[in-house]
Amino acid sequence: MRLIFVAIISAIFLMAQPLPSKLANHMDRGLVIVDFFASWCHSCRKELPLLLKFTQKHPNIKVIAVSVDEDKNAAKNFVKELNIQLPILYDTDGKIVSYFNPVGIPALYIFKDKKLQGSIIGAKETFLDILTNKIKALQ
Repeated sequence: MRLIFVAIISAIFLMAQPLPSKLANHMDRGLVIVDFFASWCHSCRKELPLLLKFTQKHPNIKVIAVSVDEDKNAAKNFVKELNIQLPILYDTDGKIVSYFNPVGIPALYIFKDKKLQGSIIGAKETFLDILTNKIKALQ
């Protein structure tokens, strides 16, 4: 119950604040997914390839991956190792992730017409199903 309350408060805060410019410059109209990951995150190692698979089935949805690693080289090596073919923002100063303030990583946020519509926080066994259902509800 407490986690739901924190998520609701976070969403209200997000809707009232402008996006950090580093991310806002990449936002488009329509559906946009912003996914936070880290090279040290074991769940991210599983989720990112699934997200890439999702983008191949839904090429009309823009996906922006945001590394929260302080070490940009570690993040770049992780992206290369997993062969992630997505736009990547390297948030080495933590400004983007601080704006969203997720309770865990991986953290995925769904926007429609530049407005936050939903999120998936933490590792989920049925990640692709959850994401697909959230996107279908917005189309």
